[in-house]
Amino acid sequence: MALITSADGLHWPAAHHPLVSLRELKVDGQHKTVLAYLERPFILFDKNGRPQVLYAAASIGEPFKNKSDRIAKEENSFIVSFGLN
Repeated sequence: MALITSADGLHWPAAHHPLVSLRELKVDGQHKTVLAYLERPFILFDKNGRPQVLYAAASIGEPFKNKSDRIAKEENSFIVSFGLN
């Protein structure tokens, strides 16, 4: 996930420090998990306008790769939250 900026809403260059997160998760006490997708970021702000949490959609496997009626748990998408305070 990368940060881009725009002064006019038409041109979107990369921010000065664009990297927000690699497509991997490391949960305390567990191994690193490489993600197929980490996208659709959304920031939750407190009542004073300060960012509190960054949410993103993620999946470990490729959704819809398996064309059968049974979907493996690794192919499901889920929400990841990153604390910002």
